[in-house]
Amino acid sequence: SKFRKKRDCGNLELKLRRMNKDLSCHHIPDTDILVDWFRPLPPSWQKTHKSTIFFLSHFHGDHYSGLTDQWDKGEILCSVTTGTLAKRVIGVRADLIKTYSFNEPFEVFSPTLKGNVTVSLCDANHCPGAAMLIFHFVHPEKGPISYIHTGDFRYTPRLLKNIQLKARLEAIFLDTTYCHPKHNFVEQRDSIGSIIETISQKMLEKNKRTLVLLSAYKLGKERILLAVAKALGR
Repeated sequence: SKFRKKRDCGNLELKLRRMNKDLSCHHIPDTDILVDWFRPLPPSWQKTHKSTIFFLSHFHGDHYSGLTDQWDKGEILCSVTTGTLAKRVIGVRADLIKTYSFNEPFEVFSPTLKGNVTVSLCDANHCPGAAMLIFHFVHPEKGPISYIHTGDFRYTPRLLKNIQLKARLEAIFLDTTYCHPKHNFVEQRDSIGSIIETISQKMLEKNKRTLVLLSAYKLGKERILLAVAKALGR
């Protein structure tokens, strides 16, 4: 997610800020929790927070920027798949990776809040291990409230079934990378089907040797690769 938008949306406040430059887009208010922030913390944070609870939503470079094999600032909480990748690819110490399964709530203690925060990880339908994070806690003045941090996600109606709010939704940290009418994408299954059809037609052409290149980076194109391999029997 590259931006947050600010507008009146009922009780939700959406702010237009660059995610990777503004700490407030990573900080769950009134807690010590940071999502996808592993760079040096400003002095103001050190003055107001006795500790920091680090969450990693998924294993894409723009979200784990600052995370190296020398990381020693504290435990990183994430999904099982994301934790495995952080250890194997980056070399983060295993004792600093704490993993959780989807849809199984757990609690973390926040010294600033002086209480527990209940956290749930939900499938974000993005890359393997990508999670949306739901935070519930009792605010000393507002009472029970919830926050959602989507990380990067690909919306489908089924995602809503996994979001169980225990209290009023105070704010949502929303991935708005393609939040514009000009981005009118076809369904993912239709896109994959079109790729398979194109490759199949090329493979059937006689007297031609066809080299098929599927563009992929470190993580996130597995569904296309697996679907093409299965369809072509490779």
